[in-house]
Amino acid sequence: AVLAAGVTPTVSLAVGTHALTLRVVDNKGASATDGVVVTVNPRPNAPPVANAGADRIVTDTDGNGAEIVTLNGSASSDSDGTIVAYEWFLGNIVVATGATPNVSFSVGVRTLTLRVTDDDGATASDSVEVTVNAPPSISVHVGDLDGASVGNKSGWKAQVTVTVHDASHQAVAGARVNGSWSGGASGNGTCTTDTNGTCVLSSSEVRKRSGAATFGVSGVTGSGLIYNAGQNHDAEGDSSGTSVTVDQALRREVSGSGSRDSGSGLLQLR
Repeated sequence: AVLAAGVTPTVSLAVGTHALTLRVVDNKGASATDGVVVTVNPRPNAPPVANAGADRIVTDTDGNGAEIVTLNGSASSDSDGTIVAYEWFLGNIVVATGATPNVSFSVGVRTLTLRVTDDDGATASDSVEVTVNAPPSISVHVGDLDGASVGNKSGWKAQVTVTVHDASHQAVAGARVNGSWSGGASGNGTCTTDTNGTCVLSSSEVRKRSGAATFGVSGVTGSGLIYNAGQNHDAEGDSSGTSVTVDQALRREVSGSGSRDSGSGLLQLR
């Protein structure tokens, strides 16, 4: 079939190789032919564009040392096709796939690389910095110290209830209170506050002739907590907020046949 006529025709050919024959005829009807091979190559693939999104900064909200971060490579594109794969690398390790994966990262800073692949196998990369900050520190102090004594015929024990508050004077759970006994008792003591922000410490047994035992708070520790001893106080005024002395003169005596309450322990400010 005749594809075209004329000296310099313009024709449309599909992608592939085509063998064409030119036939020319002169004014006396004589003809001659020649051949030419025309190759039409496919359009070159345009590589994709990777976009790993803006740098992310989040905070460890529950204090467990890690936080879930949503990565976002959805702005990546391919002008002449589609993106068929998203891979998120931390170093040489793939930590996630997909355009918007959720990944748990520990506290710290790291740089991730997003590699996208289009439907022709071409790739492109972009990086994003992800920062997970530690939870903000909470300032805590002792908000109350209450003492009591429990005894029997041979001796007695001092008990101290500690209340821990934050800067807004709200109860703090999970705070570890550390301190030491002196006076009629000795040794160290520690307890961890409950949901009401309180915990109880008991001394070792005190000899009956020892009239008092003192407990002094040396520190309050816990994840994200900063102990501010200068804010220690006792709203009731029966301790300094840092130490409390329990007098055994008025105490509850316990025996095998029951108990009797001869009064409550006398607290002295120290």
